[in-house]
Amino acid sequence: MGSTFTTSPDKYDQTSLLGTKTKLPVYLQFVPGVVLKVITGLDSVSIGGNENRNIGSIIAQPHISEKTFSKASLDSSSETFRYIPLLRGIQDVPTTGDPVLLCTMGGINYYLGPLNTDGNPNFNKDNFKNKSVKTVNGKNLPEGTLETKLFRKGDYSRLQKLLNPKLDSPHLKVDGDTAFIDPTKFLSNTIHGDLVLEGRHGNSLRVGSRSKNPYFIISNGRGENSPIETSLDGTILGIFNNGSIRDHFNLDPISEKTNTNYKFSLADEEYASTVQDVDARRSISKTFTTSMGRGLGGHENFGGDYIGTDDSEIVKTIYGYDKNQLFASSGRITFNARDESMFLASRKFIHLGSGDNMTFSCGKTFLIDSATSVITKTNLFKVQALDEVVINSKNKHITLGNPEPPPAGDGDLVQPAVLGTGLMMQLVLIIYEIQNLAYATASAIEGRSDIGASVSKMQDIVDALDNLMGMELHDDGSSSEMIPKTISDIILSKKVRLK
Repeated sequence: MGSTFTTSPDKYDQTSLLGTKTKLPVYLQFVPGVVLKVITGLDSVSIGGNENRNIGSIIAQPHISEKTFSKASLDSSSETFRYIPLLRGIQDVPTTGDPVLLCTMGGINYYLGPLNTDGNPNFNKDNFKNKSVKTVNGKNLPEGTLETKLFRKGDYSRLQKLLNPKLDSPHLKVDGDTAFIDPTKFLSNTIHGDLVLEGRHGNSLRVGSRSKNPYFIISNGRGENSPIETSLDGTILGIFNNGSIRDHFNLDPISEKTNTNYKFSLADEEYASTVQDVDARRSISKTFTTSMGRGLGGHENFGGDYIGTDDSEIVKTIYGYDKNQLFASSGRITFNARDESMFLASRKFIHLGSGDNMTFSCGKTFLIDSATSVITKTNLFKVQALDEVVINSKNKHITLGNPEPPPAGDGDLVQPAVLGTGLMMQLVLIIYEIQNLAYATASAIEGRSDIGASVSKMQDIVDALDNLMGMELHDDGSSSEMIPKTISDIILSKKVRLK
């Protein structure tokens, strides 16, 4: 019960040759109406028999009809006043009280809408409200009051596309052989619009472009009075072809700290700025500023020059990137690979920043495979192993300390670690030799009448101790070694150096 015949206004009455006037019948393909009930799912009261087709349908009252009907008939004979979406793939399901257009084609009732009578994405009033249903036979019936308690009205602004001179009006500037965009010049202050889908309560999907550069923005939880997406929306997802994140969100709300428009910053950096102790602040920008934080090391070369410098333009490095990028920001972000793996890959850096703790939990092995180095800079480093701790250096040393000279290192004096088993063996052998020395001393005393015998016995003990230590003697019997080679090879580690 949508499309209908009605009569034209009096000024369009048809006049006969005799001067009599007759109402001119007019066929209305689309009839204005108002929504009484909405079927959003199978649990809706007025779902009816054809469940699959009736999802998204409405029970509506036409404002113009060629038949007389009562309000009760809309409730008792719902199928007569049921209308389904006219378009197949896209549905903007209205709410009770929304104005719509109704039509009937091939015996099926359809609707278009809701209509944009007030330019409000949240709710638009029906201009026929509190008026009567108009019929061709002169009978009028009041419409009544329409409202639903579950729908919350709000003063949400229609989403706009405001001029962004830097991105909308690029102008090429030539400097020598280099051509680049000069953001200070404007081609025009008239820009084209975007394809926008708006929800009722501050959520939207925008498919558009700045100049010839496309972008895609999904926003959820935008403020009621905000006419544009901002980086502070409840959840914001942006896909950009040109321009930095700060370029696209150049009209964020006024910051209380600076009294200027907020500039997007990484969350760990915002948290770090609240830490009173400047030396205790940790953030991606602070780490990435340093040469070591960018994986450039930082050490003296053979000429004595220090290799590695800080990035003096770290803000531009992090926030000035203006090529293809994906931006996502929300109160909490959860990535969950339920059945298989998760892959994070980057051609260059991967930065992880946290204002509070960072945890890694895994059911099996935690592997770090780094081609150059793994550096941990912290106040306290703990390793808790239930069974054992294994540290293996395949080619070079394991050094506990930093022997590199400043500024790359601390200039620590490191020494070889002691091998416990080797030390125990040597101590036992030395004790054995001391025991032999006692026996030899007693024997020398007993045989003191034999000239030269005591010296010969003691020399045997001295030679045995020299062999034990690996002492290399000169022809005169002296030695220049402070630490004999044999005993040092047995006791001192060739791999581990201690501070």
